Amino acid sequence: MAETRSAMLLLLTAYLLILPGGGDEVYSAPGGGDTTGLTCEDDIGNTFKEGDTVWLDFGSRKCLCANGQLTECNDAYQCPPIPEDCVETRDIPDYCTVCTKQGCKTHTEGQYLSIGESKTYMEDKACRRCECKAGGKLECVDVPDCE
Repeated sequence: MAETRSAMLLLLTAYLLILPGGGDEVYSAPGGGDTTGLTCEDDIGNTFKEGDTVWLDFGSRKCLCANGQLTECNDAYQCPPIPEDCVETRDIPDYCTVCTKQGCKTHTEGQYLSIGESKTYMEDKACRRCECKAGGKLECVDVPDCE
């Protein structure tokens, strides 16, 4: 996973250095010797030679220019899985949605506790103290007084 991210950063850096002006969404790596004269075109009009490896959508898809068409298009990387105890995510454009905070969802809508954090509150006329354990498990016990 770290190797894939490093490769993506290298490609992005090369893209920014090779194609000044930005705004395009493609990077091309030269392929084998083209003797056919065929070219491929992406959906925004960039042209590539036969055999070129083509990175589209800001490096998120990798394709091959073969027989005049972009073929064998695959995701260039896999998004990290979102853990079950994820309580906050962030959408990174042209990449993935990633978990930015893990913890426990509380019984109160929209509130959560970080792992190791505890809170005392009223629930159904009873005083409860809840603690967030590893893996997003919320453990609650009744306590005599709510302070």
